[in-house]
Amino acid sequence: MKLALYVSGHGFGHATREAALLEALDPGGADRILLRTVAPLGMFGDAGKACEPLCDPFDVGMTQASALSVDAPATLSAHREHLADFDAVVARERARLTAFAPDAVVSDCGPAPIEAAAALGVPAFVLGNFTWDWILDEYARTDPRWRPIVDRYARAYARADAYWRLPFHGDETGSFRKIVDFPHLVRRRSLSREETLRSLGLEPGESRPLVLVSFGGFAADEFTGADPDGLSEFIFVGFTDPPPGLRATWIRLPTLSPVSTVDLVAAAGAVIGKLGYGTAAECLVYGTRMLFVPRTRFREIGVIERAVAEAGGFRALSRGDFLSGRWRAPLRRLLQTPPPRSQPGDGAERIAAALAESAIPGKSA
Repeated sequence: MKLALYVSGHGFGHATREAALLEALDPGGADRILLRTVAPLGMFGDAGKACEPLCDPFDVGMTQASALSVDAPATLSAHREHLADFDAVVARERARLTAFAPDAVVSDCGPAPIEAAAALGVPAFVLGNFTWDWILDEYARTDPRWRPIVDRYARAYARADAYWRLPFHGDETGSFRKIVDFPHLVRRRSLSREETLRSLGLEPGESRPLVLVSFGGFAADEFTGADPDGLSEFIFVGFTDPPPGLRATWIRLPTLSPVSTVDLVAAAGAVIGKLGYGTAAECLVYGTRMLFVPRTRFREIGVIERAVAEAGGFRALSRGDFLSGRWRAPLRRLLQTPPPRSQPGDGAERIAAALAESAIPGKSA
């Protein structure tokens, strides 16, 4: 089966879950996958190695005012520009798909590739926990300038064969003629907890809790260092330098780390970071607690916050406490609570099976 996979570059959650799908597909030959994304290609394993960097995006996403908030005026401007070029983007992707001749197209979660695939009669599926018309409809309710954007995206989504919907989804806008629900789409761990600890240079019997810190877009100068707690009772691991003044054991991993993020999540006693699909889903699947810094003006986040509240094992950490390093008391309270109730994480295998079925002539999963 030849698959054209379009992956939004808004955050890394889209990329990490589609990397899980590619692992489940086990494509064998690089020529069988057309991967279109602005996310770092290294996130997609061997499938990413055969791809060219994307210079002409097919999706817009949201413009961030900071790591935790959306710049609504800038986002509106970007989507209005995209809307003006939307037909040209569809035509460009239609030409790419004609040359590649895929058996199926999956978009997580831009609408233009869906319309391009539908025009060619290729099975097309939207995969994700939200769509852009649903996200932006919240803005359109109070500002009519958003409405043409929402309506155009909805018309493109309506041409999909199905919406393959993941958990953490909100109420739908009615764009889709068919919706199929799947479990969480997360990567499989490759190391046991003991193997992960050894890879970090730690003894398997280490008694201090391991805490994964994901800054997720925070700049080093945002951390105040004003009131850092003494945190010697924990071991922290992250992909950046520690916040200034933090008094703790800190293991800094390189960007191309030999230990994957999902192995770290599965081995950790807790995660500290932003709440998004990728991190929240991995914590739920692997039963890992999380301290999350709340985010604003992004509709998906409210849905995720309600879902993790029901699962347990998640607590909010204020932006001020996060940036000043006041982590000790919140971590202690978190680690005294039961871990989140584990949720199924076999979405990759089920979606791969649905894709195989969709490639059979005359069938649509």
